[in-house]
Amino acid sequence: MLKYLIGILAFFIIISILPTYRYFLKQYKISSWLKALNLKQHSAEFDKIFSTVDGFRISKRERQENDAFEYTYGEIDFLSFIALISLTHPNANTRFYDLGCGIGKAVISCALVYDMQLYCGIELFNGLYIAAVKQQEHLLRLPEYQTNAKKVLFICDDFLNVNIEDANLIFINSTAFVGNTWQLLNEKIDRTVKFATIITVSKKLSTRMFKVKLKTQINMSWGVATVFIHEYVDENISVS
Repeated sequence: MLKYLIGILAFFIIISILPTYRYFLKQYKISSWLKALNLKQHSAEFDKIFSTVDGFRISKRERQENDAFEYTYGEIDFLSFIALISLTHPNANTRFYDLGCGIGKAVISCALVYDMQLYCGIELFNGLYIAAVKQQEHLLRLPEYQTNAKKVLFICDDFLNVNIEDANLIFINSTAFVGNTWQLLNEKIDRTVKFATIITVSKKLSTRMFKVKLKTQINMSWGVATVFIHEYVDENISVS
């Protein structure tokens, strides 16, 4: 009887400390991840680079001047975004594209943390594009980041007009795109993009060739957003 009671007591003790154990395990994993990617330093540099530029103000002015109120503007949270990109396992062959890059926060974040082949941002509005280029120039002045900064490319154009066939990691803040633009982008991706990972915010792609692999949440400038990670599906390969 005593052994039985001791067993019951031990069970309840384990149950009571399990949440605490899980919490500390999670904190340990986060701490290890931060150290492995040297994110304390990179985060500080990110804050310095973007400390004097207001993307929201620039976007508002550009939309007013171009009578383009159908577009919305939002920005990433650095650590949350890097955690998201980590899920895709980027490497030296990764060619990252941000479609609608704003002032370049996602592109610069990747250049700060990851060694990739290309960091490309495409932006429709000239004012936002100019701001993004200035942030690249800032990055070029930092010796430890010059190698990656030289691989950053910003393009001022409608992403529907830009060749993105070589992209193998694409980020789209799809919250900002509605109606015809969103539909045309999905059609463009179906026609031209293969063997890529595509991340969208707030809504998933409506393409034939890309299917959702993972659904998660990240912090964005407006709050917590749902994110979809899509992988390419070859329709010629039958799954038994």
